[in-house]
Amino acid sequence: IANDIPPFVDAHHHLWDLSANYYPWLTNNITTRVCGEYSAIRKNYLLNDFFNDVSSVNLVKSIHVQAEHDQTDPVRETRWLQKIADTPGSKGFPHGIIAFADLSSPDVEVILAAHSRYLNVRGIRQMLHESIVDPNKPRPSLLENSMWRKNIHLLKKYGLSFDLQVYPQQMAQACELINEHEDLLFILCH
Repeated sequence: IANDIPPFVDAHHHLWDLSANYYPWLTNNITTRVCGEYSAIRKNYLLNDFFNDVSSVNLVKSIHVQAEHDQTDPVRETRWLQKIADTPGSKGFPHGIIAFADLSSPDVEVILAAHSRYLNVRGIRQMLHESIVDPNKPRPSLLENSMWRKNIHLLKKYGLSFDLQVYPQQMAQACELINEHEDLLFILCH
């Protein structure tokens, strides 16, 4: 272990098992992504891979952030991750799970309640920058979606934070959102 690196928490990492779960962006055709060309990561990345990659540092805990799993079954990824964390030998990794829920959905509370049944769930990430990722395929901004704005308050009810992933040009709207929900914990993501 590198002596000059103090113990730390990895606050944002991903695991995926392409044979057990469905990640459209990893298993379907390669699409335009902010991260650029990503064919090299289109393979399983499991807890032992993670442990191997961090073996030279003093990592004491980690937070798994939703990895764009199948949005038609977002709780499946949470269930899979909790099972990993509960497995002997995992050392509790990942200690925290940031799950996905579509806050623009009228029945999102069912999903939030289901995520909340898992001990390690700490928050929700729904990528807000996606509306401007591809200028050739613009999408309406979730920050302007009335159902999404109405439902974000439900996170407080379930004791969940919100991982705020926006581009700089969205920061003014993001600040308005934060000011409207001062009792909700926002995590600046990426």
